[in-house]
Amino acid sequence: TIDIEIDTHELRFSSDNEGYLQWTAGLYHRTAERQDVFSFPLFGLNADDKQETDASAAFVDGTWSFTDQLDLSLGVRYFEDDLQAVSASGVVGVPDTELDEKFSSVNPRVNLSYRPNEGWMVYASAGKGFRSGQLQPAASLAIAEPLGIELPSALSEDSLWSYELGAKGTLLGGQMVVEGAVYFLDWKDRVVRQTIPGTPFNGLANSEGTETWGIEFHVLYAPFDGLTLQAGGNFLDATVTADIPGTPIMAGDEIEGTSDRSFNASAQYRWGLNNGWNGFARLGAQYRTAQSNPAFPTWLPADDLTQVDARIGVEGEHWGLFLFADNLLNDDGAITAGASGEQVFLRPRTVGLNLKLTY
Repeated sequence: TIDIEIDTHELRFSSDNEGYLQWTAGLYHRTAERQDVFSFPLFGLNADDKQETDASAAFVDGTWSFTDQLDLSLGVRYFEDDLQAVSASGVVGVPDTELDEKFSSVNPRVNLSYRPNEGWMVYASAGKGFRSGQLQPAASLAIAEPLGIELPSALSEDSLWSYELGAKGTLLGGQMVVEGAVYFLDWKDRVVRQTIPGTPFNGLANSEGTETWGIEFHVLYAPFDGLTLQAGGNFLDATVTADIPGTPIMAGDEIEGTSDRSFNASAQYRWGLNNGWNGFARLGAQYRTAQSNPAFPTWLPADDLTQVDARIGVEGEHWGLFLFADNLLNDDGAITAGASGEQVFLRPRTVGLNLKLTY
């Protein structure tokens, strides 16, 4: 069982003027308690993990408009997290693990945008994210130690720098909206799962990090009232930067759960009927390439997936009736990587009626 309690407060101040500088500043406070209790008799586990965090932050963000076309946004956030955690495996002779540490980080961000004309904008941005460290579950230590597998008793914090260069604008008199971007993510000390062979359990370990390069695009076209066409996609190269000791993960391996290509497209049409009713029809498709998990080399990969859905019906102010068909091509691929018999698969082709009532 998992029991979580969270209490958050935020005080925010913002400028209220029409000048060249717009700003926001504030304070944030969050307390949280979490308890995880689980039993696994086969391994003699009766685990009880407790964690308390007391986090505070101060932030300021401002946008300076040099001209009607050029804006510079700068921001910084100072974050501090006091973490206390205790993990008990319930195994005789295995000591509890404890963590009592304060984590802190200064996280800046910057965005420069330029509008060459009324319909277009180009921008460049960079920013840093941060996540506090965490305790290694004592249950993982209890299982790993007799097998000669060394796990750290605690995980250090990890941080992410993101960089993006993009553009967005309109064409064909505003009927078409296009946007695209190239981006790079540099994730340091990313936490990964470390397998414990011969068991269904795993531990946690810090890696040196991962790097992700990507290109994304999206096009929206509305040639006349009622019809909307859209298409988008993403090309991704997400890899581990160095071998991770104690795991099968090697430098250059693909990050778990990522697809190097994904695309989506849809066509939607609405038209007027009598007495305030409207007709509605939509056809959509999504595609993504296979996914793997290098931490578990014996697992079967997630499959290339193509999913096509359709929907047609009528709707009024309060009522709607729709005929729908999900997974029209009846793709039976695996959504997730996993051991044989444990993967999640797409639901088979499903056709049905949907009645909607709003009030």
